[in-house]
Amino acid sequence: MLKNKLTPLEQEIYFALTNKENRLFTFEMINQFGFAGHGTLKGILSDMVRKGWLTRLKKGMYYLNESGRQGIDDLFRVATQVYSGYLAFSSALYVYGAVSERPYTVYVATRRLSKSRIIGEMELRAVAIGRRAGGMVRYGDYQVSSKPKSLYDCFYLPEYAGGYSRILESVHGLKMNAEEWDEFIGYANRFEREGSKRKIGYMLEVSNKAVRCVPRRIIDSLRGEGSPVKLGRGAKGRYIREWGVVDYLGEQYLLGWSK
Repeated sequence: MLKNKLTPLEQEIYFALTNKENRLFTFEMINQFGFAGHGTLKGILSDMVRKGWLTRLKKGMYYLNESGRQGIDDLFRVATQVYSGYLAFSSALYVYGAVSERPYTVYVATRRLSKSRIIGEMELRAVAIGRRAGGMVRYGDYQVSSKPKSLYDCFYLPEYAGGYSRILESVHGLKMNAEEWDEFIGYANRFEREGSKRKIGYMLEVSNKAVRCVPRRIIDSLRGEGSPVKLGRGAKGRYIREWGVVDYLGEQYLLGWSK
């Protein structure tokens, strides 16, 4: 409950913003109402942020909190306006319903920007992935990577997806069709070396042992030759000859979500 009352002028500003459909505003948009001069308005908005009626997302950008409540209801929806990019990694998996646990960090994939900040009880983090940035779609209210790109991005940076076990859980949860699997393979072929593709193929084959949802042709297309590659770290690993992968994680970990 917000205990800090608004001044009469602050009330005018608040209710003028309430009449708009969007709860996201820039300083320039608010300044157009003509309530006060440029400098005075900055001070007023700072006071409204301090009192909890507005949340400052970044310089010149504000979110209108609901009357009597402080904080953003759906940080996933505004995240891509704070950091220009698309929802990715565990955030994308959550938006698609591929995983049920709500993440405490909202990830936005960008081309160059890596930055983070705390908003309320959640962290908003921009992750730069360079030339791999792309493959975004509109899904409901969200600017998010497509299902195939979401899965690929997670394999590329598994630490932002909760690890490989969580990624394999999402393989089942994403419920991708044949065309989407072809898109996924396209990203793997474009960006990954043979060793990385073999690791992905091996893990997809393991995931099929729990729930058969990856087409055989997709798994087979990831096979290749080359020096052995490591999956994970440890003192002792199991060599998977047909994939040329030394598995330090083990099927028990990779399929932990299915138990």
